[in-house]
Amino acid sequence: MLNFKVVLIVNSPIGSTYGLNIIAAKLKQLGAEVRVLYLTEITKSIIPTQTIMSAAKNTPGCLEFSESVVEQVLGICKDASLVGVSLLTSGFFNAVQLTKRIKESIGDIPVIWGGKHPTINPTECLQHADVVCVGEGEVSMTEYVQGLMNNELRKDIHGLWFRGDSIKNPAVSFVENLDELPFPDQGPADHYLIDNEVIREVTQKDADKYLLRQYPTMIARGCPMKCTFCTNSVDKNRRLRIRSVDRVIDEIKYVQDKYGPIQRVMFRDDTIMSLKLDYIEEFSSKWKTKVGLPFSSSGVIPTAVREDKLNLLLDAGFVSVKMGIQSGSKNVRKDIYWRPETDEHIIKAANIFKKLKIKKIGYMFITDNPWETEEDIVTSLRFISRLPRPFSLSLYSLNLYPGTELFNRALREGLIKDPHEWYNKSTMTLKKNYFNMLYMMQRNREVPSWLITLLTSKFLYRNRFYISVFTRLYGWFFRNLSEYGVERKVIKPATFWHKIAEVFVKIFMKKSMSLKAMEIYLRK
Repeated sequence: MLNFKVVLIVNSPIGSTYGLNIIAAKLKQLGAEVRVLYLTEITKSIIPTQTIMSAAKNTPGCLEFSESVVEQVLGICKDASLVGVSLLTSGFFNAVQLTKRIKESIGDIPVIWGGKHPTINPTECLQHADVVCVGEGEVSMTEYVQGLMNNELRKDIHGLWFRGDSIKNPAVSFVENLDELPFPDQGPADHYLIDNEVIREVTQKDADKYLLRQYPTMIARGCPMKCTFCTNSVDKNRRLRIRSVDRVIDEIKYVQDKYGPIQRVMFRDDTIMSLKLDYIEEFSSKWKTKVGLPFSSSGVIPTAVREDKLNLLLDAGFVSVKMGIQSGSKNVRKDIYWRPETDEHIIKAANIFKKLKIKKIGYMFITDNPWETEEDIVTSLRFISRLPRPFSLSLYSLNLYPGTELFNRALREGLIKDPHEWYNKSTMTLKKNYFNMLYMMQRNREVPSWLITLLTSKFLYRNRFYISVFTRLYGWFFRNLSEYGVERKVIKPATFWHKIAEVFVKIFMKKSMSLKAMEIYLRK
């Protein structure tokens, strides 16, 4: 079929849809015309601001986009031969309504869903989409589109489920040789985004800002972990598959030749430190001589951190690392999250980071866990305060994703009444409570361990009057940190924290102190 047109829609920003962009490239190799539509408003923050507040519940069935934007989406889809929608669980209700509008406005056009949510909950998704792609989509989508282009409606393709016929083909085989995949199609031609309620084509300026400033790619696919909160654990076969070093480097050269100079590279691998030493040796040597760009990684498991591997990576340009700790309580990590690392593993890894002077270190923690006890949370907060600085914290509110072990546990224990209530829950919005404030205090500031120990004493955190005072003053303190010279280094952080502690003691003892009086006291 000539002029076969595919529209791929994703509710994610440029630079965060690596797998979808590879699918776009494969479909273009078949001769299809492919458009990619990023349904994110670039005038808003790409990364949501972290806040502490009660999670706002979106109304299921309502599109978050204006009618004007929806009409523009329909305009892009009107002459398509196939529409693909890639979605996370949080995008489920939008995908339902958008698919409905496409069907109502355009007519009998096949709509196929893929991505994380269709993979972990295909039965639900098949109630709304014509076809659901389960698992990695490069092979399934290519075979399906190739059939349509040859006027064949194939329903025997592994990984595809079909509505109406009750056809649920077995899961697709994983791509064993990742080097066989094309480099991702990043546009900018035929790629669209939302800019102040107007859908427009991606420009080179957009690519420079959202793609080349920190180019996202992957060395490997798969994860050896089986974390109970993670959708990756739903995939039974998560065996690690690794691209060749030459293929990784060729992609960087290709992107720079086609789109322009890259400033930095981000490897979004589930775990870069699980690569074998001989691979890291080859990678580091070739990266340093053939690429020479700074790079970072978002996936480090504490048990895999090794000084010899990190030394090689640092010499090649490794500048920042994030490590998933999730909780400072060994009981929570082992019994709730099924994580293998001990406190000793984490401390050892953190000390290696500090010893090797990695420029930017980040640790990931999960809050709002309904199975945590007060003692678990206190242990976690105190554990953070003992980690060697400097570091930053990335805090995430626990979400229960369908199909995961924690989701199923919550169902069994009656913690989930309506599964859909969790679909729109943001991991970036922490519940408003005292313990989360203490987590936030330690995100980017060197809070002394003695102060965290004081603030997590049972005498304080179970005292209603103290909690009300702390909550009132919490925002004021951190809005005015720089005013008192902490960030300007006019006074030492330790001096500042001692003053804060004195103020709280004075307030608690006298049960009265105005904000003005506190301000005067702090300036002494």
